[in-house]
Amino acid sequence: FLAGMFALTSLGFIAFGKIGMMEMPMALFMTAALYYFSQAWQDRSGKWAGLFLAVTGASALVKGPITVLILGGTAFILLLLYGRWRPFFTRPALGGGLIGLFFVFLWPLALYYKGEFTRWFSFFIIGENFGKFADALQYPIGPFLLYIPQWCLPWTFLLLAACCWLIAHPRSLNFSLSLPLVWALVTIAIHLLPDVKLAWYMFLVVPPAMLLVAGIATQVKSSRIWRFGQFATFFLMLLLAATLSVPAFYLALQAAGPWLIAAALFFLVSAWLLWKNQMPLVTISCLLALVSSIGAGVQL
Repeated sequence: FLAGMFALTSLGFIAFGKIGMMEMPMALFMTAALYYFSQAWQDRSGKWAGLFLAVTGASALVKGPITVLILGGTAFILLLLYGRWRPFFTRPALGGGLIGLFFVFLWPLALYYKGEFTRWFSFFIIGENFGKFADALQYPIGPFLLYIPQWCLPWTFLLLAACCWLIAHPRSLNFSLSLPLVWALVTIAIHLLPDVKLAWYMFLVVPPAMLLVAGIATQVKSSRIWRFGQFATFFLMLLLAATLSVPAFYLALQAAGPWLIAAALFFLVSAWLLWKNQMPLVTISCLLALVSSIGAGVQL
């Protein structure tokens, strides 16, 4: 619940959900697949492993094979680190793998029978995928990676605190925390390979980043590093409340006025709940603040 609320109230989800980017269903498929992978690992279940492999293959229908590479790489690294390969070599897993392969080849097979395979292969596979490895434009890595904290707002400081806490406490890195961490690192690594590096590529880091923040939030209560992240986020919430209070004062008698007042109040409540370390309530209050902001016509 907490990870989902963090992600739902992040800038990336609001921005790309509003315009309907294909990265949204990609994130959905990857989240579902790795949930099944986690269940397969924890329960040592071939059935869950089969679901993971089937959904991994189905994710290729969204935007090509990149999700298969991310999910496959994440699962492979986690199994190398923590073992438990056996569930993925059972009959249910084999069946799920065959279903996944069916989904992977469904798109090209459908286009082949429609007589459009050659054009699709030239445009999508050669142009849109391999073409990204040779581009005349320069895409610096530094600004590209800085989109990660941008899309994670307003929880960026909590993400930084979570990463610093893990560096300071490496022995606390268990399977539950390793999954989002490896997922995020594999996603970043694969998107760093091609020459083309567009801003929305890093949106796919938001789900694992928010899952990592939620995992740390449930384990850490009194760490100075984590409290610093909360303290910085507290001031960010106050800043958002103050920013909305100014137009709310001048537009109080207009249609947008009550919405802006409500948004400012909800951000103030979020700051207070954050100070009290009530993280689930913080995300709910933040969601209400964002809904009120959208109701006022604020462009997020």
